[in-house]
Amino acid sequence: LRASDIAQALFNVGSAAKEVGIDLQDFTGYVAAINAITRKSGAAIGQSLKTQLARIVKPESEKELNKYIEDIENDILLNFYMI
Repeated sequence: LRASDIAQALFNVGSAAKEVGIDLQDFTGYVAAINAITRKSGAAIGQSLKTQLARIVKPESEKELNKYIEDIENDILLNFYMI
């Protein structure tokens, strides 16, 4: 994973991630984990995350958002261990 991959991902999804409360450290971790599994470019990862975050339309509560993020993290870990 290169810094340029993280920059490209951030460019594609930065404002959406900020809007739902994902901090830069967590975002970098998500990009790294997805890259390790898929070997997709930072731009592709960013676009995918942007699409996923767009599906979260003003969650009713922080608890709902945290559950969604926890599900994504679990999917990433599950896929990582299956490699």
